[in-house]
Amino acid sequence: LQVSWNDDARGHGPTGRAIRERRTQVCRHIDTDPDFSPWRQEAHREGYRSSVALPLLLEDERIGALSIYADRPDAFDRAELALLEELAADLAFGLKALRAQVQMRRQRQQLDRLAQIVRLHSAINAAVIRIRDRDELLQEACRLATDVGGFFGAVAWVVDGTDRWAWMKCRAGQMVLDGETLASLERGDGSGRAP
Repeated sequence: LQVSWNDDARGHGPTGRAIRERRTQVCRHIDTDPDFSPWRQEAHREGYRSSVALPLLLEDERIGALSIYADRPDAFDRAELALLEELAADLAFGLKALRAQVQMRRQRQQLDRLAQIVRLHSAINAAVIRIRDRDELLQEACRLATDVGGFFGAVAWVVDGTDRWAWMKCRAGQMVLDGETLASLERGDGSGRAP
């Protein structure tokens, strides 16, 4: 079913109104309610005769609606509606808790990743102090990027004095030829002066 909460034909049903107006909407007779006409045939085929749509709200944010259907007209009394509204509030609270858990997990992963990069930064600084050969330092930087930094691969390119050529001096990790990177560099064929 396609439902909108815009103020249009597909937004005038109980679900669209519940979301738009932020309050419970009851359709007591699906077969005769004019606002339900866009979905009447499908609802009839499923055996739906009445419905209630409960907005799912997180503070001021509308996150959706819970629509419940009955197989008889005028199926929802006042006591049932009160309980269903509590159920919707509990469901929205649960969704908020899940959203917070996902956000915390993302933040934890981001902090772990940043800590890994800080360790990589420290290891490269130590290599700069310890290593005096350019090629050895570049190779160590690539190795550290994959081993300590956890990156998939690393390549050190060195540009020659003409600013036309980039030579791959060393690499570490998995080697994937990145067509975009290679296309943006005019790679030496080994016949010219090495950087």
